[in-house]
Amino acid sequence: EKSLAFINEGYAWDHTPHDLAGLACWALGMCQSALEHAKKALALSPWDERLKENVRVMEKLMNDEG
Repeated sequence: EKSLAFINEGYAWDHTPHDLAGLACWALGMCQSALEHAKKALALSPWDERLKENVRVMEKLMNDEG
């Protein structure tokens, strides 16, 4: 019998955990970790335009700072 725990939900196994971790890291100023999570999220959903844009923006902003 399938449990009702979150672990059985599709979003627990797709790009969502890395997407949320990346957004949280970015908000906390942990830019390198944010980019790593954003890239992992994109690898799991390479067709997602929002994820592509997140990686593009993070890379641009990090390059502009450096």
